[in-house]
Amino acid sequence: MKTRPMDGVTLIELVVSLSVLAILLGIAAPAFSNLIDREQANSGSKDLFRALQYARGQAIQRGQTISICGGATACATQGDWRQLLIFHDTDGDGTLGEGDEVLRSMSLPKGYHWNWRNFRSQSHMTFLPTGFTHSLNGTFTLCKEGKALSRIVVNAAGRSRIESTGDSARCL
Repeated sequence: MKTRPMDGVTLIELVVSLSVLAILLGIAAPAFSNLIDREQANSGSKDLFRALQYARGQAIQRGQTISICGGATACATQGDWRQLLIFHDTDGDGTLGEGDEVLRSMSLPKGYHWNWRNFRSQSHMTFLPTGFTHSLNGTFTLCKEGKALSRIVVNAAGRSRIESTGDSARCL
């Protein structure tokens, strides 16, 4: 009768393998955390960029004024946005009021916020039926823990572009 060799590993081989795996995971974990942070920032930038394109497109398609502001259920009075509302602004005042229709809302992951700065110091962004802004060219800066990660620049014609941040990017 033939005896088959035993297939398996010894306890020592198992402990050594698990130790090597633990060391490799300890080295890789910080790099993986940085990758997740980078992807969340990239996703946040692309989400706002698409939201701006959507709002502009809705203004042109509907022939109506569409506004964007920071807030969950109402517009905030400052330019620090963690949540975003896109709405049909019937009275054109840039605030969500009675009779205004919310078209879309979105929020950023915890710890992130948009810093909106424009030349007229308005706390909202408005697209006219032509797709142009209401003289509100400015910059959205994506911030985390006081550090600028990326920014979206919007010109008066309503066009936006994503840029990397420079030394002049502000996160308050």
